[in-house]
Amino acid sequence: MELQLQEEIVFEASPRAVWKVVSDFAALDRWTVGLKVICATGHGIGAVRTVRSGDHELRERLESLDDSTMHLVYCLLSGPLPAANYVSTLSVHAAGTGRSRVCWSASCTPAGVEPGKLERGLRKAYRRHLVSLASLLATPEGTSITEGSR
Repeated sequence: MELQLQEEIVFEASPRAVWKVVSDFAALDRWTVGLKVICATGHGIGAVRTVRSGDHELRERLESLDDSTMHLVYCLLSGPLPAANYVSTLSVHAAGTGRSRVCWSASCTPAGVEPGKLERGLRKAYRRHLVSLASLLATPEGTSITEGSR
């Protein structure tokens, strides 16, 4: 059974400002919570990053990066995530003047875990990281955040 999910957040920052942050594949730890990029090899499509989360390491490869549509795709090469064929997409869209909507989606096949448990864990992580991104890009006056999921 293939699992598909999407989380999104809308906040006050221009799409280009957001894309500048999220499109830097080797700098995921700049805007996420609890993740640390410990190694990044290559540049652009095919680049591989090793990410540490607590005591766990994940290796991910950049599959697609399109600056004109502000869309990137990466896949999990190895790590403790109980899923096969994990592919994730990050995209940035205009949401009105000076506002952006960031969508983070994934598809995978749960492996050795109840699909609902995997989905809940991924949604929780995506939301936490998207709120962290909004905080990073917040203006001194604060940021209006609207969270949503599908």
